[in-house]
Amino acid sequence: MKVLVGYVVDFDVSGIDKYLINVIEIAKENGISLDFLTSKPTKKTKDFLESYGFNLFSVSSLKNPFKHYNDLKKIIRKGNYDRAYFNISEPLNFCGVLAAKNNNLPTFTHSHSSGMDIKNPIKRFVRGVINFLARPILCYSTNNFLACSYTAAVWLFGKKNAKRTKIIFNSVDTSKFKPNLKMRTQKREELGIKEDTLVLGTVASFSYQKNNFFLADVLKETIKENKNVVLLLVGEGETKEAVKTRFNEFGLGEHVRFLGKRTDVFELMQTMDVFLLPSRFEGLPIVSVEAQLSGVPCLLSNKIDRLSAISDCCEFLNIKEPKQWANKILLLNNKEEKKYNEKMLKNFSYEHNKEEILKVLFG
Repeated sequence: MKVLVGYVVDFDVSGIDKYLINVIEIAKENGISLDFLTSKPTKKTKDFLESYGFNLFSVSSLKNPFKHYNDLKKIIRKGNYDRAYFNISEPLNFCGVLAAKNNNLPTFTHSHSSGMDIKNPIKRFVRGVINFLARPILCYSTNNFLACSYTAAVWLFGKKNAKRTKIIFNSVDTSKFKPNLKMRTQKREELGIKEDTLVLGTVASFSYQKNNFFLADVLKETIKENKNVVLLLVGEGETKEAVKTRFNEFGLGEHVRFLGKRTDVFELMQTMDVFLLPSRFEGLPIVSVEAQLSGVPCLLSNKIDRLSAISDCCEFLNIKEPKQWANKILLLNNKEEKKYNEKMLKNFSYEHNKEEILKVLFG
């Protein structure tokens, strides 16, 4: 079997790219050939795919839909593919799917988000209208509807098609993310954090979607009751400097650590007493699952799909009420034993993910 896959960036930052690494591993194990599409080709990405024996094709950006459509048409006609698999975040990204459909190639479209990462209200409105108009075209072009959560399915395909969408959860290394008191102590020492310090944390890009500014309001309210608090912010993004300014304006600079992009997230989670994710929208944030597996209580935005909760230490709160978040933080106790929903936990295992991908995507 030969499959055309869109779209990748660098297999590093994007959540979609991280998910596709699992797809690559599964395809390689089962003798399935993959060709990937990108509008941002790099030697690093090309070399990574070639190490698996897969190809990378450069196409025009989706900002140039007509050229993008023609690029896809040429690749499809030369490639002799069995199907096309598109991982996208907005309905307006339908051009590649339409090109595949119009060239008689079975299409699989996978939704990985549930909103638009745009702060400007006018731009959001205009883009929302475009997405509304594009949704029927996307759904017409799609033979198989896939999503990381029901919320993501509704966003990309609409409520009617969401009912026939297959949910495929991203996999988590369940052996890597688990409570480790020794690692907790070591990592806190490395970061210069005392054992009696209340450590809050998040792992998220600095963007409109992730709502990082809200964390300054939460920390401000928390410190009114407990001054021995540190907030760890893991990630990079366009709003990072503005977020730093907000914390400094609130006089909270000494209570915040901006840790940047890290490869030791599973270790950093061990240092946390409470994990926070006040996103304005999400598909299904895998970091919340990783935090719960690490034994860390989670406070998540009420805009996040409830399928994110795999344990009894996960609550969903209003992102307009920072005091509510602060009150919950002060009540939580990281040392309490957590109870997991084993059925939900199974959905995030690599073996289950592999089984679903082989059956649904490559079956």
